[in-house]
Amino acid sequence: MAILITLSSEAFAEEKHELKINRDDPRTSLIKIHGRQQSKRIRKIKRGFRGKQHNWLLWWVNSQSNEQEFDEWLAGHFAQKAHLLPESLYRVAMENFVAESNQLGKITGDRIFRWDIDEQHYIVAMPEVGLIAFFAPSGNLRKCLDPQQKETEWNWSLSGIPFGENPDGGGVGDDLVAKSAYIDALHKKFGKGKGAVLGIIDTGVCPESSELEGRVVATWAIRTDEKRVPRPDYMINSDEIGHGTETATIAAGKTLGIAPEARVFSIKLPMWKNGGTYAYDLLHLAAAFNTLRSDESQIVEGQSALSLIDTLLLPNGLYLSEKHRRKNAVKNIVKAISGFSNDCEIVVVAAIGNEPNQVSFPATEANVLSVGAIDSDGNRWEKSGYGNDIISSPIPIVHFQGCDISCQTLNGKSKQSSGTSMAAAGVAGLVTILTKTGKTSVSRWGRVRDGITVQRDAVGDLPILYWDK
Repeated sequence: MAILITLSSEAFAEEKHELKINRDDPRTSLIKIHGRQQSKRIRKIKRGFRGKQHNWLLWWVNSQSNEQEFDEWLAGHFAQKAHLLPESLYRVAMENFVAESNQLGKITGDRIFRWDIDEQHYIVAMPEVGLIAFFAPSGNLRKCLDPQQKETEWNWSLSGIPFGENPDGGGVGDDLVAKSAYIDALHKKFGKGKGAVLGIIDTGVCPESSELEGRVVATWAIRTDEKRVPRPDYMINSDEIGHGTETATIAAGKTLGIAPEARVFSIKLPMWKNGGTYAYDLLHLAAAFNTLRSDESQIVEGQSALSLIDTLLLPNGLYLSEKHRRKNAVKNIVKAISGFSNDCEIVVVAAIGNEPNQVSFPATEANVLSVGAIDSDGNRWEKSGYGNDIISSPIPIVHFQGCDISCQTLNGKSKQSSGTSMAAAGVAGLVTILTKTGKTSVSRWGRVRDGITVQRDAVGDLPILYWDK
């Protein structure tokens, strides 16, 4: 799960010199987002919300790579910090460690060490990262570390269970360091998407996006002519809304994307803001599909569009009545999706929608990899849709991280976005990097299903994509 990171202004002033690290440091992913998380917490406080009780506290300390000196390394840091604590469970444990040099047990192959103080409290250390983490049940950490509620000199505090409850490591519940390692492992096994093409039907892509620079192979658009007939325009290269650029950079951004070496094929639809989502005409989506399938469409790099695209990410869905489902435009879209999957070896990905207890079209259709969102605690996002597809099977097929996702929007500006569209973009990026070893859509679907872990919540089954295969 993603984790919430906050940093007090006082702590930042004290530790400012420790945060000047190079871009290859394993802590970089945490440091890059601490500012926005602090701002988010301040906004909540101003609105009268205190937020969740953090159950992790972290120290940034000097790292070391010699495992034989681990006891001395940890004892040295404990000796420096223990006096800052009032009498508490952790202070006693730390003083005992310094006096007796008790050794932590090694719990993973990634040099993560864990010391169980009792059944509910433990310390985790990552020497090579320079990180010591203290855990207690949610709402209990302050009582353990500071029963008098006095300020202590901690660097960072987090919520969630960053190192997981599984002694073998891995699984949903990993922190951002582990999430980065998870993506790195995917890249090592499957590559970064080089040679693959991700098609995105959305609001277009921003030509100023540094995240996509040099990797956009085509920018088509669907426009309505003077007779109100949707037709392709092969000369448009813009995004006035930002949604398409955001999803593209989440999926395939140079530094933000899961498939940073994949190329992007953009098809822009006329879309407009409609409450908390974006609306479009189904006739325009049908026209986009017809354009992709047409023998008269523009040739790109000597190939037809459908022979070039490996993954196709669809725009946010629409909620259709039974009457609308009988329209020819819907029937044509469904037929086209089936052809993309079965005849062209394209994996089609679509967001389930941001309405609880509802499902949007075309995520409802067979041959569509429907995606919901989990929040920063690894739970079903409160706005993520759910229900049944056209043949009454439960959907979405998978959930992925979709809250506060870093992306790039209009004019090269960075932001954090939340929604099932963000989750679907992440899955689309993951499916795209699978192209290296999975040439058929069936094999890539199979790999995704192999990576799903099914949990349960109040709604029912919660299939979450976590890759450890």
